[in-house]
Amino acid sequence: MRALFSEYERPFYGQARPLELSTLPLDEAANDIEALLGAEGLEADGAVDELLAFTGGHPQRTILLAHHLFELLVEHEEDLERPAAAAIDLALTETADALQALWDGFDRNERVTLMALSDGQAPTGSIVASEHRIPRSTLREALDRLLADQRHVQRDTDGSPYLLDPLLAEWLRRR
Repeated sequence: MRALFSEYERPFYGQARPLELSTLPLDEAANDIEALLGAEGLEADGAVDELLAFTGGHPQRTILLAHHLFELLVEHEEDLERPAAAAIDLALTETADALQALWDGFDRNERVTLMALSDGQAPTGSIVASEHRIPRSTLREALDRLLADQRHVQRDTDGSPYLLDPLLAEWLRRR
């Protein structure tokens, strides 16, 4: 999408300015989701907080998981033991093809970097490099490419890289 508006040769060049969506404020998001559920007489019993802890306020993923939570509560409110986990499972099933296509587009070094990030490891550290027999400099180059792309990996306020999409991170952890 960014290319459509920012590259001279693209059809919508100069027609709009980019708008970056920051993470949703967790307290406000929780209040909004709980109010919507409450308006339908649905009780989430901590599931909203669990979902927001999972998404970290990622706007699109928070909305997707809130939708699945709502649907699950409407259909199975009485017999649903872990509604947040069920909502995450549904979202992973729904996005599996897109996540697989995304994964298929990465080269081996980028995949190793993404897997390390999803596992909470330093993606350019000696442990990851040794385990995969890849020079740390090569992993650093892969990380730099992912960061430059700005679609899947960014740096937090401390400068540490992280995966933007919590569903991608969970999908990778479950592989």
